[in-house]
Amino acid sequence: MKKMINVIFCLLLISTLAMLTGCEYNVAEPLWNQPHAEVPTPEITSITPAGVAVAGANTIMIEGVNFGATIESNDVYFDNVPAEIMSASSTSITVRRPNLVADSALVKVSPHEALVVATHGPYGIDPVMGYYGNFLENAVLSAAALDADENLYVFQRTSPASVVKVTPDGEPEIFADAIDRAVTDAKMGPDGLMILLRNNRDVTRLNLETGEETEWINLSKSVTYGDLDANGNLYVGGRRSDLIVVLPDESSSQIGEWTKDEILWVRVYEDYVYVLVDIARPTEENPDMSIWRHAIDGAGNVGARELVLNWTETGEYAESTPSCFTFSTDGLMLVGTDYTHPIMLFNPATGTQDILYKEILPTTAQQLVWGNDTNVYMILSGESNNMVRIDMGAAGAPYHGR
Repeated sequence: MKKMINVIFCLLLISTLAMLTGCEYNVAEPLWNQPHAEVPTPEITSITPAGVAVAGANTIMIEGVNFGATIESNDVYFDNVPAEIMSASSTSITVRRPNLVADSALVKVSPHEALVVATHGPYGIDPVMGYYGNFLENAVLSAAALDADENLYVFQRTSPASVVKVTPDGEPEIFADAIDRAVTDAKMGPDGLMILLRNNRDVTRLNLETGEETEWINLSKSVTYGDLDANGNLYVGGRRSDLIVVLPDESSSQIGEWTKDEILWVRVYEDYVYVLVDIARPTEENPDMSIWRHAIDGAGNVGARELVLNWTETGEYAESTPSCFTFSTDGLMLVGTDYTHPIMLFNPATGTQDILYKEILPTTAQQLVWGNDTNVYMILSGESNNMVRIDMGAAGAPYHGR
């Protein structure tokens, strides 16, 4: 019996040893034994604009090699300020202008899979805006207009209403301390006389040499906003006023297109008068809040309406309220709004839109006036600092009254 047990034990031992020697462990090879995968090193080769982001550069393009191929696979910084990436490929990244002013910023591109950060510098970033006019805190501004010498006349909604003249160096002085009622819009007219509108039938003129205000014309409807064309014709409108044309001989007529609607802004550009209209009875063809234009000629004749911009189709801006607009020399439209990013850029020729200087400008834009050069003056609503001057880096379309 004892021999039998020994035989069985030996057989089991031999079988076990055979099994152990015939098996291999199924485990991954240690990483330190594998060949190292080289990660391409990113490099910045050029930046546009070169050397410095000048005023008017709304975006900055960074070119190089070995960037991440998608927006999500990169981070971009100017010094320690992150920049919003608008588009990206392995060789090019476009970002929005960062909210930074610097003489020698370091530009950094950090692809998520790279082991190093690509850098480029020094890179300058010019200022593009500043508060203007040294107005008292909580002063309420209602309108502004410029003369040919870049003197800015700002109308304060005080009792009585007053006019502040801000010289080109930014220094304010009281120009007139008691004018009749608050002004809603002002435009330079001929002979140094500024045309004042007040949501009233009476249109007056302000003499910029004497500070004296005089009556000019009385219209059949109350008007709030207006603009002049190159021939001295004045186009004005307001709530249920229709668009009214006032000729140089002071005769006037309604065009018969907007009798039940509210005209919220008027601007002449080239051979058209543009109007921002709140439609009383909107339809698919006549959207609620929209910008239209009418062809005009030297005699003050006005053509049929043409839709320029349906506000419901402006994406993130659609829930905001537009208040005004102006044009660059090449037809780019700046639309002022009460949105967080107050100025929308709209190209009527292509139907494309963008945000001007995102995260840089304060909200809200009440009025926009383009100066004689590259500056746009923006009246703010609901801000203690009431006037901002924005450098667009390009000239605006002419105001014909200057």
